[in-house]
Amino acid sequence: MSSDPTGVPAPSELDQAIVSALAYADVFDYPLTVAQIHRYLVRTPATIAQVEAALACDPWLAARVEQHGDLVCLRGRSVSIALRHERAGYAALLWRSGRICASLAAHLPYVRMVAVIGSLTMDNVRSPRDDIDLFIVTAPGRVWFARALVIALVRFAALLRIDLCPNYVLSTRRLAMPANDLFTARELTQMIPLFGRATFADLRAANGWLESYLPNADPRDQQLRDVGRLGRGFQRLVELPLNGALGAHLERALQRRKLADLTAQASSTGSREVVLEAEICKGHMDSHGSRIRAEFDRRRQQVIGLQTDSDAFHPPGSAPIPADT
Repeated sequence: MSSDPTGVPAPSELDQAIVSALAYADVFDYPLTVAQIHRYLVRTPATIAQVEAALACDPWLAARVEQHGDLVCLRGRSVSIALRHERAGYAALLWRSGRICASLAAHLPYVRMVAVIGSLTMDNVRSPRDDIDLFIVTAPGRVWFARALVIALVRFAALLRIDLCPNYVLSTRRLAMPANDLFTARELTQMIPLFGRATFADLRAANGWLESYLPNADPRDQQLRDVGRLGRGFQRLVELPLNGALGAHLERALQRRKLADLTAQASSTGSREVVLEAEICKGHMDSHGSRIRAEFDRRRQQVIGLQTDSDAFHPPGSAPIPADT
């Protein structure tokens, strides 16, 4: 570790990456295990042993983080330890609802993959009634038809007091994500597929930038919580009458109608994160990703004391979003 002119040790790249991983998690009041810190080091290849050694011996880190058992958080943020344990209990209950709803979604015509994204993937939900964020992949040319069926499922689930949020619905033709930043990278690497392992593998392959962005984050398909289905034959039978002109007509009609509605909604909220195309519908009407990036920037600058306009944390060509947006 080098020193600045005053003799104070300067942080290493690994030091900064460790604090950055903790700062991002702190946006969600979520301390990390050493394994999770290692997994979410941004553009910093390292071993778990190197992370453990830095946490144990590095004075710069010792002044900025604290460890309680197997959990690590930013210094002064130990309150998040109890929150993590409390929320894990809520998540265990919410996963039951998630599996049931994902199983129903997996049977819908033209659905090829169902995955959970967001806070539930980290067992960090605020209540047993928290949102269940879904990532849906469909057959080509049937995004808007499949989405309409998923929305019907959302309304049915609401009657059972289950809040489903299909934040992404896209086709196998559009697996490359429209954003290349830390928020999107975390969404994809935290994702847990519940159905469609082969399509999940295609999704990862289509977003090869993830490996350079989060080099220690292996796919989480080993955590696949297979929801099971009646079989592909059942789905093909349901799709058969919709594979021709009738299905194409319904797809075009639904696309025209919902594109107009959702575009107007996005315009009214001012969100720049919405993507509405023939083969993808990405919501985020509330600019969720922008708010997360702003909060992360604020924490990282406070703890590390460095500017955060590095392209390691933002899309190429973009600047950090001010914390007051």
